[in-house]
Amino acid sequence: MHVLTPAQCRQLMAEYKRNDYPLIPDWPKALATRSATLYRIATQPSILEPVKALLGNDVMLWGACFIRRKPGQVHPWHNDIESSVPTGKTLSVWIGIEHTSTSSSLQMISRTHVFKESIQEVRKKAGVERDAASADVILAWAQKRNSQCELVIPRMQDGEALLFDGWLWHASYNTGNKIRTALLLQYATPDTPVRIPDPNNYEWPFKTLQHPKPPCIMVSGSDHFGMNRLVPAPVSHEGHETYELTNQMYAIDIPLTPDEVKGWKPFPIFRGSTPNLQSITCHVSALNPGYTPHLPHHHKEEEILMLLRGNAEVTLPDLSARGLPAIVSLQPGEFVYYPAWFYHTITAKGDIPANYLMFKWYNSNGGPFDKLRDRSLSLSKRTVEWTSNIAHKLEYGKYTVSDYFITGNSEKKFSTKLVFQQATDSLNALQCHTSVVLPGGGYASHTDAHDVAIVMLEGQIEVLGEQVRPNSVLFFPAGQSHDMHKPTEEIAKYLVFEFHGNHAPPVKRKRKSLWKKMKDPKSWKNKFSEIKNRLR
Repeated sequence: MHVLTPAQCRQLMAEYKRNDYPLIPDWPKALATRSATLYRIATQPSILEPVKALLGNDVMLWGACFIRRKPGQVHPWHNDIESSVPTGKTLSVWIGIEHTSTSSSLQMISRTHVFKESIQEVRKKAGVERDAASADVILAWAQKRNSQCELVIPRMQDGEALLFDGWLWHASYNTGNKIRTALLLQYATPDTPVRIPDPNNYEWPFKTLQHPKPPCIMVSGSDHFGMNRLVPAPVSHEGHETYELTNQMYAIDIPLTPDEVKGWKPFPIFRGSTPNLQSITCHVSALNPGYTPHLPHHHKEEEILMLLRGNAEVTLPDLSARGLPAIVSLQPGEFVYYPAWFYHTITAKGDIPANYLMFKWYNSNGGPFDKLRDRSLSLSKRTVEWTSNIAHKLEYGKYTVSDYFITGNSEKKFSTKLVFQQATDSLNALQCHTSVVLPGGGYASHTDAHDVAIVMLEGQIEVLGEQVRPNSVLFFPAGQSHDMHKPTEEIAKYLVFEFHGNHAPPVKRKRKSLWKKMKDPKSWKNKFSEIKNRLR
């Protein structure tokens, strides 16, 4: 069915190419929560009424994203993990936006939605890899369950919509010669628990994140279940898109699976901004022995790197320029802090891959570092000398976490010990401390004015109703409430990083002062007189 005019399709593509629809950090399918244009499309009667006819009056919009496929690009047969849940109902609306045709539209196996069995599970049981499952193989599996199943490739063009059940087996193969762009809208009944898939595991058995819950919008009826995180609809498309993070809780499966070919494999955890940070990212990596992810480099972000498993060496040319050892060994439980523009790299040592955790963050503070461009500079002697002479508010440091835990018997059920607290080039203060929680300890739900990152080291704790085990990363942005409880009998230990505020931009104050001078007629008159006299 036609739901968008050619003019609307062109407008959407123009906005998309202007990057008016950037990815939302904790949920790339949540564009409709930030874009009034996409929200209006998702709720227009030509789309919403057929959705309500299939799902009922109570409808929740949980997904909106653009999907592009290059010529020859294959999206293997799959079910969306978010839709593969035993309760509730889900429905997807796929709309061709640009270069849509039969050769670039979706492929589906009819009647497979009644199986309530994802194609990922079927492949797992059959022992067939994702890329090896052709359409003929998929169809044969479906026809064993229902002989009436057929391969369907709908005739599609720009502006047309295709509605299908979330359990329907589908894929795409762009056999055309142009990049095809589509808009995917995804709906569900409010009794459907929608969760974010683990970004490092898309195979069966599925893994999902309990926090953060993806933002959803009620577009019809009411929610009486409280299973999902409902947010208000966007009211305007004007202004800049936001990238604000919410509470994050992520369990790291140690050891990480390495990449035997490339030797280095990163696993993303989160990326976005907070009230204190313009940008912060977190990931873990598996680095094979003898490998390094890159040559010594530097960047505008400040960074913390903590070794979780294996052995490694960090190479620090800036220290060499100061007459200090440039190779520093790193053991599990140790971490290093790099200020901005500090040259560094890491190399795995020993017999097993090194697994490490990294936080990188950035703030523009109007200081001299903002004038530097984040570009690749050759590792020349002059460059190293220049960066090594930069004076930072918090200099490079290496820390052994075990040295900062409180020793001896303590009667306190919750105790902390400071590692450091100091201003950095982009923060009013970066604080690091260790915490020990005894059975029955913890703290009540509260909200901080600073961002908090926690690395769980030993024991278990309960946060926001979820059990957190060792090698987990928690992140609570400023303004997000969180709690902690210690229900088990073992002692829990963890490391905390607090990101406190950012600096006021002095550049803006200078510009304001200059603007006042420019508005002063006498000032301009004197300036012109001075220039005129010089020309004489």
